[in-house]
Amino acid sequence: MKKLLLGIILASLSATNLYSSSTLINGRPALSGEFPEVVYISAGMSRCSASIIGPQTILTAAHCVKTGQTIHQVMNQIVFTAKCQQSPEYKLSGHDMALCKTDRVMKPGKFAVVASHGPKLGDKVELSGYGCLGSNGGGNDGILRVGEATVNILPVNTHWFETNDLTAACFGDSGGPSYLAMKDPMKDTHYVIGLNSQGDIKKRSLMTNLWLGTSQKFLKDFSVSQGVKICGVNLSCGKAAHAADKKCRKEKKRMDYYKEKLDKWSKAYDSCLL
Repeated sequence: MKKLLLGIILASLSATNLYSSSTLINGRPALSGEFPEVVYISAGMSRCSASIIGPQTILTAAHCVKTGQTIHQVMNQIVFTAKCQQSPEYKLSGHDMALCKTDRVMKPGKFAVVASHGPKLGDKVELSGYGCLGSNGGGNDGILRVGEATVNILPVNTHWFETNDLTAACFGDSGGPSYLAMKDPMKDTHYVIGLNSQGDIKKRSLMTNLWLGTSQKFLKDFSVSQGVKICGVNLSCGKAAHAADKKCRKEKKRMDYYKEKLDKWSKAYDSCLL
C-alpha cells in the first residue's frame, strides 16, 4: 500500500517538473501516426499524459487537474486549451478520472474509443504515455512510448485494475490511456479501457477502469452537461463509424437511384397530362 501511495504522490509530483517528460518504463517509441490521440498536457505546473476521446473531449487523471482548471498541450501537437472537471467521486472514493472540454473541435486523425467491455484477467493491454524511463527519471525527450502489459488483478470494490509486467507507468504517464491490445495501431481501432493512475514505478501499474459504473456514469453525465460527443458513449468512431458510414453511403446510393427513377416517372406522368 505504501508503494502504491508513493506512486500516486510521485505521479502528482511530475506536476512540479521533477521529471517533466519522457518515457514509459520499457516502452517503445510510438511511430509517427500510430497514436495521434495521445497528448502531453500541462495544467499549471502539472505535466501529464491524456487522450482525445471525442471532437471536444480530453480524458486524463483527476490528480493531474482541478475542476475548472484550464489545460494546454505541451508540445506542437493538436493546438487546444480545455476546461476540466474531476470525477465527482474523486475526493469521495479516489475515482482518479477527469474529463475536459476543448475550446475547439479537434481532428487528430484518430480518436481513442471507450471500450464496450472491461478488462479480464490475462488480457494484454497497451500502456502509453509521455512519462519518465524509471524511478530515477531520465529522458526528457518528449517522445510518446507504448508497451504491452498483462492484466493480473481485478480488485473487488475499487476503481482500478492492475498490471504487473516489464512495461509500467512512470512519472508523467499519469492520465495516459491503456488500450485493448491491437495488432496494427495504424489500422486498428484504439479501444481505451483504462487510464494510468498509480504504480510502484517499477512493474506494477494501476489503471482507472473505464467500464465501471462510476466511470460510465461520469462519461455520460459529462457528455450531456457539456454537450459533447464521446467515442464509444454517444458517438460511433473507428471501425463502427466506418461500417456506419459505409452503410449510409450504400443507402444514399440506393436513394439517389430511386430519386432518379422517380423524376423520370414524374416527367412521363406530366407528359401524359399534357
